[in-house]
Amino acid sequence: MHIRNDSLLFVQGVYPMRLLLTTSYSGIGFNNAPPIGLYRLKNYLKTHGFSCDVLDLSLENASHWVQRVQNGEYKIVGMSVSHMHMEDDIKLLSQFRSANISDCFFIAGGQEATYNYKQWLDAGFDAAVLGYGEYPLLAIAQSIQKYGCADKKDLSRISGLAFYQDDEIHLVPAQPVSPEDFELLTFDNVLSTQIPYDAYWDQAKSRAKALNLRSNVFIPELARIYTSSHCPNHCGFCSSHRFLSFAQSSPAKPRILDADKVFELVLHYANTYGAKGFLFSDDEFLVSRKRATDFCNLVIRAKQNGELAQGTMLNCQARVADFKNPHERQRVDSDFIKLLYAAGFHSISLGVESFSDRLRATPVMNKKGFSGDQVFNVIQEMIDAGITPQVNIILFIPDTTREEIMYNMQCGIKVMDMGCTIAVTTHLLSVPGAPCYNNADYPHELIDITSAITGKSIPVSKHFIPKDPFIARTADHYQQAFNAEQESFLKRNAWPFETVHKSMLGIISFIAIADLLGEGDQAMQWRKHLDTLAQELAIAV
Repeated sequence: MHIRNDSLLFVQGVYPMRLLLTTSYSGIGFNNAPPIGLYRLKNYLKTHGFSCDVLDLSLENASHWVQRVQNGEYKIVGMSVSHMHMEDDIKLLSQFRSANISDCFFIAGGQEATYNYKQWLDAGFDAAVLGYGEYPLLAIAQSIQKYGCADKKDLSRISGLAFYQDDEIHLVPAQPVSPEDFELLTFDNVLSTQIPYDAYWDQAKSRAKALNLRSNVFIPELARIYTSSHCPNHCGFCSSHRFLSFAQSSPAKPRILDADKVFELVLHYANTYGAKGFLFSDDEFLVSRKRATDFCNLVIRAKQNGELAQGTMLNCQARVADFKNPHERQRVDSDFIKLLYAAGFHSISLGVESFSDRLRATPVMNKKGFSGDQVFNVIQEMIDAGITPQVNIILFIPDTTREEIMYNMQCGIKVMDMGCTIAVTTHLLSVPGAPCYNNADYPHELIDITSAITGKSIPVSKHFIPKDPFIARTADHYQQAFNAEQESFLKRNAWPFETVHKSMLGIISFIAIADLLGEGDQAMQWRKHLDTLAQELAIAV
């Protein structure tokens, strides 16, 4: 097994030290999934002699685990932090800190901690891990086991770690991720990782009826698979593509598992856990046409020979440009789309973001390479082949006009009528690491959070501010309007389910925004459209 040089302190026979790994507060609610990254860490540490527990706040509250910290059961608490939920994460850290009567060491990790390490250190964490967490977390555990506590001099040699030392931040960039590292962490380590899928699937089954809509079928027994290191694209509002480059302070080439290994992971989850559906959680699973084609052929053969169940369904995130014919770039590659469907891709998420060619070309979006006409052409080809596209839409893009907001919402309704589902984001989030995060042309809303641990005031960005003052005010009043519209929908339809399908939530957003923009007649039409969908769902159930 490949082990980093900075991870060689482990001594065989030493009694295992226990760590607690915890998620951020997700707030997803309707389709919770295991935090694969934390279970990967747990398994990697286990293979090196350390015991770990995982706390997922989407399944349980933290009180029991705070008590265990108070009992002195953990020497390390690692949290996968979130920019969107920083205030909640700091509150949770405060609970753990207040309960800590021993020398427990608190670590922030994940993409947010990599880009925003100073703020998390100011919030009260002892250290922040940069990049992939397996190697630095193991080295920290080995160091604390060796010295009995966190020895800053020893920690200062660890790659991929930032912490305060004498009021200055000491930072050592992460080591570059080699092909061998990537395969070890995302394939070999994952195959031996135990994940409690039943707990999540049981929860999902209770909500399944409300998550089926027309041709979109919700599968509770869903496994998420990660097959790439980071996004290969450069959207102006997204930080995913810079993750490893930032962590290691040098360019990082995207790495992907080959088709054989992706297929082996599918078989593993199907045979080990009984997974019936698979979501490839990469930013762009279809980035390599050859890999996608080879993988589809492997799945088709496996279904033919009984190695994989015929009904196994696949889902992924893709770009419109992924479906262009490689020889005639203006044409849609219908044969490729048909191959995807034959393999089991019955639903694919499309990162359209806006139907406006002008908006997609703005710096904060930087989503080029396809036109609005091509969006509709790809959608139609997918629907004709039997695939249900999920179209992702962002409304309050900073450069947008009122007319473009209305146009995007009208297109959202149009693609739903064609047979798509939609996933609507209203405010464009401003996250550290994104190319436009520090662009003066794109100011963002800031709030100040005061850490109860350190007393420091931490400025936190929320979302980019629309440039049109009227749209900015509309965005400010949106949440209140949405809440009122959703409540009205639930009451007039006597909604019997625990949750609401994301497409229906999208239409509720459209109605609320149309009203705020003074488009009352359009809002009324969409309200009727929404109620018709609700009646269809009630009849289907």
